[in-house]
Amino acid sequence: MGQRGEAFGIEVGRQRGISNIIYGVNVDDLGDYRPGQNAAREHQVKAPLVDAGLRKVEIRELSRMAGLPTWNRPASACLSSRIPYGT
Repeated sequence: MGQRGEAFGIEVGRQRGISNIIYGVNVDDLGDYRPGQNAAREHQVKAPLVDAGLRKVEIRELSRMAGLPTWNRPASACLSSRIPYGT
């Protein structure tokens, strides 16, 4: 399994009997170059926010309506995005 697939915890999920792995990519992310999206497709990782057609602004509004304290927290990149491609 490649490094990006391992970032999703695929093997750990299998060992624990977890049949569905999900991640938080949203519609606004689809136009960006994100190698993790290729790994997600390859390993059948689910993207429920994309499936629901949600954009970042809508996710923030739903979070605010739900009373989540993080609804207006600034966006931050995933730590794995700091690892150079091909390593």
